[in-house]
Amino acid sequence: MLRFGIVAFVIVGSCAALHAAEVCVACQEPAKTYRCSVSGEPKSLGLEGDDRLENHVCEYVLAKTNSHTKCKAIKVGDAPCDGVPRTVTLRDYVRLRTAEGPSTHDPGAHEVVRKSVNSAWVCMTSLFQDC
Repeated sequence: MLRFGIVAFVIVGSCAALHAAEVCVACQEPAKTYRCSVSGEPKSLGLEGDDRLENHVCEYVLAKTNSHTKCKAIKVGDAPCDGVPRTVTLRDYVRLRTAEGPSTHDPGAHEVVRKSVNSAWVCMTSLFQDC
């Protein structure tokens, strides 16, 4: 999870602020078109401009949350995009990326800490006779 958090931070840190403009995204299987915008967080981080990040976030989140096989941002020129409006966040993106990646959680570490705390408790409650 930490690895994906770092990746997300690098993506966000290396790109500029996401615009409030909508991205037209066409998805396949099932076929559907969306007018996607990335909400809030990038503006609050004070980032400035790269549409590629906004396109990628919209493509990925829409594909995963709506069970599409593939989504791709498309250019529609001056014509309006005739898609369903959707708003996604960078949190959605990071949550979905970490859910599919390998877990970095080590269950053994939790057990070691639990046993250490338990041993210390037994030691203290026995007035240091069982240490």
